[in-house]
Amino acid sequence: MKIAVIYGQSHKGITYTLAHTVLQYLMTAQDELKEFFLPTDGPAFAMDATAVFLR
Repeated sequence: MKIAVIYGQSHKGITYTLAHTVLQYLMTAQDELKEFFLPTDGPAFAMDATAVFLR
């Protein structure tokens, strides 16, 4: 199985640690893991919700 994990931050904090703990139980040797750290690995993001409403 191919597994993709998308993190909302580019640092490896508690969400990263928790995701890897869960993945230890879900993954087998045949699974393929691809991780994306936003905004580093993603396209340029739109402005945040507050900025959208203010405009």
